[in-house]
Amino acid sequence: MIRPLRIRFLKSVDHLNQLPEIRLPEIAVIGRSNVGKSTFINTLFNRKNIAKVSSSPGKTRHINYFIVSDQLYLVDLPGYGYKKISAGATRHWPALIENYLRGSMYLKLVFLLVDCRHAPQKLDYQMISWLKTFALPFQIILTKRDKLSNNRFIQNMKLFSDAFFPIPMISFSAKTRLGKKEVIDLIESLMKEHNIAR
Repeated sequence: MIRPLRIRFLKSVDHLNQLPEIRLPEIAVIGRSNVGKSTFINTLFNRKNIAKVSSSPGKTRHINYFIVSDQLYLVDLPGYGYKKISAGATRHWPALIENYLRGSMYLKLVFLLVDCRHAPQKLDYQMISWLKTFALPFQIILTKRDKLSNNRFIQNMKLFSDAFFPIPMISFSAKTRLGKKEVIDLIESLMKEHNIAR
């Protein structure tokens, strides 16, 4: 890496007809509510609050577009599975997410964030099924690694390996920066693959 990747917020959209006019390759970030998507994004780019972190799960209700080094979009999708959001909103979010995943011609990679403290959830299986159905390449990121002891993490990894094999997984911690280099390497490899460097 010659210089650190830069990131800036571009826009929020709640309908697909509001997508940015200038089209670039996209990497989407998705996961259950409270999985740590905002913290994940902030950690990757050494920013404290470029993605808003809230104590209230389910706050992201739109598709948030960030532009990385003026070369690709990082797309923060609404979290799924939080029960206290209104029924109307939760019906809208899955449709918005599915339509985006199904229809984006520029989506090159999906980071699927999964909380490593818990056994694989039904909605995570559903999201993996969607990604496979839409033939989208994806990488599972196991967040909050620092929240578990080594013994408990080994136990949970057995569950994830059994559930997700042979899908690759990266363990990630915002506190220790574990996994950050691997994720940045993926982003840079995609940029190089699509010859985005300017």
